[in-house]
Amino acid sequence: MTDALVAWLRTNALDGASVNLMADVDGFYERWGFERSAPASKGMWTRTEDL
Repeated sequence: MTDALVAWLRTNALDGASVNLMADVDGFYERWGFERSAPASKGMWTRTEDL
C-alpha cells in the first residue's frame, strides 16, 4: 500500500511539497525517504523531490 501511495505522490504531488504522516512504527517508513519529525511531534515527513 505504501509503495502505491509513494508512486502516486511521485507522479501527482507538486515539487517541493511536504508529505507528513503520523507514525508509531519506528524504522518502517525510512525506506521510502521519510525522516523523523521529533521532538516537535511523533511523526515523519519527506519532500516530494526525495521520493
